[in-house]
Amino acid sequence: MPHLMERMVDSGLLWLALVSCILTQASAVQRDPYTVEDKCEKACRPEEECLALNSTWGCFCRQDLNSSDVHSLQPQLDCGPREIKVKVDKCLLGGLGLGEEVIAYLRDPNCSSILQTQEKNWVSVTSPVQASACRNILERNQTHA
Repeated sequence: MPHLMERMVDSGLLWLALVSCILTQASAVQRDPYTVEDKCEKACRPEEECLALNSTWGCFCRQDLNSSDVHSLQPQLDCGPREIKVKVDKCLLGGLGLGEEVIAYLRDPNCSSILQTQEKNWVSVTSPVQASACRNILERNQTHA
């Protein structure tokens, strides 16, 4: 019986050394970025998908996004005393079939508006608060002058 105990202890040490060696080798191997889960640092919006571009993962507009509901755009409007800023989801524009040609239309050279493509696939247009500036139609209500 003592020989059996000695053999079990010896094989246990061998097993422990083998496991330690395997774990050390496994931790030294770099993981393939295409097989790693949770590739994007931040969660993508439903209109986006996590893709690699030049070996860098990020959220990009879904290619299969198809919509016919113009009301899904829901632009965000920020009315200031000197300028108006409208922010629209670039992915939803693309899903409606309104891609780069709409963005080119917003870059009107006769207009003093500022077009920005923001992170997270948003496009914003800032224009002065003046009637007819950049085709603006200004209306007054009870809360805004």
